[in-house]
Amino acid sequence: MKNKKKNRFSKIIRFLMTALTSLLIVLILIIILMVSRIQGTARVVNYAGLVRGKTQRIIKLEDAGMPQDDMIADVKGYIKGLRFGSEELDLVSLDDKAFQAKMEELDAYFDTLKQEIDLVRQVGYENTNIIQKSETFFSLCDVATDLAESYSQRIATRLKQFETLTVIDIVILVFMILYELLKVLRYAKANRELKSKIYLDEATGLPNKNKCEEILTLEAEQNMAICVFDLNNLRIINNQQGHERGDLYINSFAKSLRKGVDENQFVGRCGGDEFIAIFKNVKKEDVIRNLENIKRICAKCPEMPLSYAAGFAYSNDFSKLTMRELFCQADKNMYIDKNQAKIKEAKQKRNLILNVIQQLKEKGFNFSDCIYCNAKTDTYFTLRASYSFFLAEDGSYSGAVEQILNELFEEDKKKEYRHVLQLHYLNKYLTKENPVLEIPYCHRIKHSELKGKIIAVYLDGDEKNHLHHFVLGFKIYYDTIETDEKKTIDAVL
Repeated sequence: MKNKKKNRFSKIIRFLMTALTSLLIVLILIIILMVSRIQGTARVVNYAGLVRGKTQRIIKLEDAGMPQDDMIADVKGYIKGLRFGSEELDLVSLDDKAFQAKMEELDAYFDTLKQEIDLVRQVGYENTNIIQKSETFFSLCDVATDLAESYSQRIATRLKQFETLTVIDIVILVFMILYELLKVLRYAKANRELKSKIYLDEATGLPNKNKCEEILTLEAEQNMAICVFDLNNLRIINNQQGHERGDLYINSFAKSLRKGVDENQFVGRCGGDEFIAIFKNVKKEDVIRNLENIKRICAKCPEMPLSYAAGFAYSNDFSKLTMRELFCQADKNMYIDKNQAKIKEAKQKRNLILNVIQQLKEKGFNFSDCIYCNAKTDTYFTLRASYSFFLAEDGSYSGAVEQILNELFEEDKKKEYRHVLQLHYLNKYLTKENPVLEIPYCHRIKHSELKGKIIAVYLDGDEKNHLHHFVLGFKIYYDTIETDEKKTIDAVL
């Protein structure tokens, strides 16, 4: 709905811009014509005054006995030009009825004045009405000049009005153009941001898979290396501690990786828990130095311990490889490192299991089902499990508590024992001084009654003597099946 309104508004703006541009063109043409007309009007005013002045001279010279036929012809031509326009004199015919009527009267009266001039030549000016008639003619000239000036003023007023309209049109157009320009700049900025987002992994701030794939389409160069990194235990962290913790794990490694690699070299996230670093103009020793930097920084990561596998391939070790082929070679080397890490982790876990089971035996416990729990990370993994054990191999301890309650406790007991199994309760009551906590349960499923107890065994604490590691063992000590038929037989007997 919002986009529709924006599109409609944009269409209205474009339509108005087109209309205003068309109007501006028309106004400019009108102004050009009016300027041309007002220029012609100015000449008309000048020539109207010239008719009066030249006629005065004619009368003076004729009264002095000096005939002026050429000047009379000039005035007659001026009057004709003022009435009908003249290319020779560059005069326009004013589109004004009052002026044209007065010029027609002036033309007729000039003929009368000519006749009086002829009479002056015959009998002398003393015996004629030349003075009175010339004064009347001069008055007609003044009126004609005033009419021409009034017409010119009206044209000037109209011209000013059209100029004002033109200025308003231009101002509105400028604002609309600025609006469109700002919109274009916003779109350009949005496109730049979108383009950067296309190549940016928002979770880590590193270039994303699109950028990595783009680089891998190029040809490999001499003195170039590609390092591939793969995080260990991300699946376990996601399962045991949740995806939010897993995202923190990824982000922490991304920061350590970017910090450990030389600033002028490329670091990107290939997707998931895989990262790459691309080195140019380096020696193999430089790559190894960067890998050592990464290892050192990851070991000091404040958020959480970071475990990863790494492998690299150096272009000078091969005759000619594309970037993609060099990447594949580095990926193979990474998996060698990853397999070694898995073997090492499996061995460490096996030794840990054997050690914990030995501790339990020394404490007098031999569970067929038990889990090893970490109170600080809220995680667990299975030490031993029978075929009927209901918990997954590893996961979140808090999640396991809910599963335990559902499997072993009646509905009316869940609230009470949920509290007992929480880490904050265990941290308070399961201590080095009180290393064992037993929680009995009795659960009926249809006609089966399952009895037993959960035994929490303290293993160690942290530097603040808070509970760190403990074992949760499950012991079934009584299991009976009572059917309605057996109850009936017992009643009969």
